[in-house]
Amino acid sequence: MTQLDGIVKPKTKRSKRFLESRAPKLIEDVRSTMIMKGGNTSQTITTALKDIYSLKKPNAVLYKKKPVG
Repeated sequence: MTQLDGIVKPKTKRSKRFLESRAPKLIEDVRSTMIMKGGNTSQTITTALKDIYSLKKPNAVLYKKKPVG
């Protein structure tokens, strides 16, 4: 790949496909959110995390610290 003034031109079809996959998109892909609750969080923080989780539910994962025992 040669670079002229910040523009990268591919030399092969494989590098062309790679650059097209890395190009900016009009609508970005959905990213999943990891929400982690610690073992020593207050009730206010816990409810706030649950509210955020319910808003982003199809694209979020809520992790809780499981009790030992």
